[in-house]
Amino acid sequence: MKSQIKAINRAKMLFLLLSVIALAGILLLQRLTSEKLPEPQKSFLATNEIRKVTNNTHLTRNQRKTMNSENACIISNRSSENQSVVPLKEARLVGEDKISELGLSSPFDDSEIAMVTAKAQAVQVYREQDKIMATWPVYLDVREELHKELLAELDLDELSSDELIDIASKLRNKFWQAGGNLSTVSYKNGYKARILFELAHNKDPGNMALIDELIETIQSIEPAWKYKRNSNKKLANSTYQTILPELRSAQFEEIKKEVEQGRALTWEDFVRAYELALLWGRADESKSAQEVVTWLIPEAEDAGYEVYIEQLKKLENKLRENSVLEFNVYVCDNSSIFEEIKYGRRFPSFQGPNIQKRLVLPVHESLDKPIWYRDPFRKR
Repeated sequence: MKSQIKAINRAKMLFLLLSVIALAGILLLQRLTSEKLPEPQKSFLATNEIRKVTNNTHLTRNQRKTMNSENACIISNRSSENQSVVPLKEARLVGEDKISELGLSSPFDDSEIAMVTAKAQAVQVYREQDKIMATWPVYLDVREELHKELLAELDLDELSSDELIDIASKLRNKFWQAGGNLSTVSYKNGYKARILFELAHNKDPGNMALIDELIETIQSIEPAWKYKRNSNKKLANSTYQTILPELRSAQFEEIKKEVEQGRALTWEDFVRAYELALLWGRADESKSAQEVVTWLIPEAEDAGYEVYIEQLKKLENKLRENSVLEFNVYVCDNSSIFEEIKYGRRFPSFQGPNIQKRLVLPVHESLDKPIWYRDPFRKR
């Protein structure tokens, strides 16, 4: 009798164990068959729409562009899918629920959303840069003091222009390494670099490549415009209306003289002349700017830069109307949108820090069909 009871109990325990195993198997099967991929993050700019921009699956060639024509680079369709935007610590990204406030009506077009959202982020970055650069002393106010510091470190009178250029280039690189326009302490290296380039220019005023480096340094430190405090109004940088046109004008006069003597127009000559036209156009010197463009068009054709002729003719027509039309002369591969924005608010010759320069190519060398982009922040 006892043996029968034990057998029955063992059977019950075995049945219970099998039932538990079966139930666990059923639950596991349900989980496997019904499990979904994790929901994507809802941060609009940093995920879905940015991938659409970097992969160019929803944009036309003309829409594959950065949000600022002063920057030398655009986003390439060869950019990595995993590339992401790195937002500033204090910058909030714009969500889809805020897009309607930026000028689009529902249903939204993917490319329109991407462009408007990128522009919204550019505003955030520019305002943050402006806030930080407002803590910097004005260059002319500290130039003498910084010059004395350089004299204590270097025998400036004994250094050649080439030696000054070498030291200045390293200081400019330190400016970018320290954070550039997003650093409260980087300005010293930038200002010292400018001083040394100016001293080198005084020793060798006819060196056009040196003038290019001086202009690159000035643009590195000072964007072409900033936001007025607590306002959407944009304030033009007077340096871009005085010093830069003066430097480019000196180059242009020399270029004209040498070309008339039989030297072929180089790519560097083209960029210098085109940028002078823009600088004069922005400084309300449309007649002078138009004269430059009129001279440049046939010379650019002869030199083999036909791809830019149509854009130059459009610029020439705009200048007749006392307006300006900018176009890019460089493109850039594998650069994140955040990097693009950081180096914005400059003129077309600007290339940025060394890590960015290595990615830059002239438009006519980079693509079968050129990509032109305009500046959404400038009024035409």
